[in-house]
Amino acid sequence: MIRFIAYVDPSTGSFALQAAVGAVMGVSFMVRNHVKGFISKFRKPRPGKPNDIE
Repeated sequence: MIRFIAYVDPSTGSFALQAAVGAVMGVSFMVRNHVKGFISKFRKPRPGKPNDIE
C-alpha cells in the first residue's frame, strides 16, 4: 500500500479562493457587457441624446 503525504500551506487556500472569486467576477463582467451590447443593437436611440456612433 502506497501512502501519499501531502501538505497544503494556508496561502494555497487563500490563492485558490482569490482565483475562484476573480474568475466569477470576470465571467459576470464579460457576460454583462455582451448582453448590454446585444440589447443595445435592438434599442431605439433616446430622443435628445446624441448617438455614440458617428
